[in-house]
Amino acid sequence: MAEWAQPHLAIPAGFHMDFMLPFGTPGYISLWRKEHGDGGNHDPYGASYFDPSGRGNINEFLDNYLFHYNRTKEQGAIAIPTGNHDSGPRIATGRSVEQVELIYLFLLSMPGTPFIYYGDEIGMRSVDGLPSKEGGYQRTAIRTPMQWDGSPNAGFSGASAEKLYLPIDPDAARPTVAAQETDPASLLQRVRRLISLRKAHPALCASGEFEVLHKGATGYPFLFKRTADGESILVALNPSAQTVEACLPAEYFSNVPQALYGHPQPFSRADGGWKLSLPGVSGGVYQLLD
Repeated sequence: MAEWAQPHLAIPAGFHMDFMLPFGTPGYISLWRKEHGDGGNHDPYGASYFDPSGRGNINEFLDNYLFHYNRTKEQGAIAIPTGNHDSGPRIATGRSVEQVELIYLFLLSMPGTPFIYYGDEIGMRSVDGLPSKEGGYQRTAIRTPMQWDGSPNAGFSGASAEKLYLPIDPDAARPTVAAQETDPASLLQRVRRLISLRKAHPALCASGEFEVLHKGATGYPFLFKRTADGESILVALNPSAQTVEACLPAEYFSNVPQALYGHPQPFSRADGGWKLSLPGVSGGVYQLLD
C-alpha cells in the first residue's frame, strides 16, 4: 500500500493500492476540506463539494480522480480516506450527523478501498488549541485518543490524565463508542449499515465498474452507477441544503429503481424520461430492476 498520492504511478510500479491525499491528488481536498486547504490554510475562494452552501464543484474531484482511475482500474485500487494523521480537520468538525452520513454514503459506494481514520466512525471532532507535539503543529488537533466510553480518559487509558501523550477531548458531549452502540440513529450505526450494504452487493465492491450518469455544471445532484456480476446500482447525492432536480434520459433505466438506503424514492417519470429530485443534504443507493 503506497502513500504516494499518485495512483497512476504507484499502482503500475507494483503497489496494490495508493491513497488520494491532500498532496499529489488535489481533488481530494475539494471533497470535504477545501475551506481549510492543505495543512489548514484557509481558502476564501471556494467551498468543498460536501459543504451545504452548494458552492462546491464535484468536477474538482472527478477530473483528478478519473485521471488516476482510468489508468489503474484493472491493476489496483485507489483508496479514499476520511482522513489521516496529517489531514485535518476531522470530517465531523462543524458538520451535522446527516452531513457526515452523506460523506460516508459516497465513500462506501465508490470503487477502490475506503479507509476510515480512527474515531471518524463516531464523529470525533478536532480538538483545537493544543500545543504542538513533536512537530504535529495544527495536526495535533486530529491525533487525540480514541473515545471509547464515559469513564476517565474516555476508556483509552488507565493512566492519570497528565501522563497521556495528548489529552482527551474535554467536551462533556464528546461522542463515544459506548453511547453510540445502543443508539440506532447514531453515526456509528449508520456507518455500520452502509458497510453491510457495500458487502452485500457485488456492484459496490472495490472493482465494480464506475460510470458518472449526471453531474450538471457542478454536481448538484450527482448521480453515478456501479456495475458488477450482472447487478447495477445507482448512487444519488445532494450535499447542498437546497432541493435539487435533474432530468434524466429514459434509457438510463426502464423501471423505478429500488431504494436500498437513504431517501426512499427520488425518481419519477417525466417528459419521456425520468426526473430526479433530492431534498437538501440527502442521497441514496438504488438498485436497477429489469
